[in-house]
Amino acid sequence: MAASGIIARDSGGSALLWCVGRILVYSAISVEAWGLHIACLTALELNCSKAVFESDCLELINCFKDPKSICPWEIRAVVMT
Repeated sequence: MAASGIIARDSGGSALLWCVGRILVYSAISVEAWGLHIACLTALELNCSKAVFESDCLELINCFKDPKSICPWEIRAVVMT
């Protein structure tokens, strides 16, 4: 069991919303991937025309930036959606 959370901020840095949740996963990168996935869905739901996503997980960011990169099997379904 792991926990993940997101914070949505406006351009001035003020928090607009935040959420946390728990998920059953098998690796740390899986939690990072689900957190980023939920952040993307939240930005879509808020009709954000521009969004910046941040993570301290370089391996995950590289999977999103380069679809040809070799992603760990446990996050491929999250990255490819």
